[in-house]
Amino acid sequence: MIGILENGDKNSIAYEDVNWQIREHCNRGYESWFTLHKRRRFFRLSWWSSMQQWGEYKPLLEFVKKWNEWPNVK
Repeated sequence: MIGILENGDKNSIAYEDVNWQIREHCNRGYESWFTLHKRRRFFRLSWWSSMQQWGEYKPLLEFVKKWNEWPNVK
């Protein structure tokens, strides 16, 4: 089921920063949905994780902004 949510006719990046990426997905004739992905790092390699959460854009963006304001996050 998770793999189905990550696919769509349209798959574009709606927001990206150092730690997080929000992707917009859409199929023809349906409303867009958004998925949240976290950057993973191991030594010098980095990649985007599979979907962490899905939902509306504004709540996902609010979560990302709160996470980035956390004092211990680099």
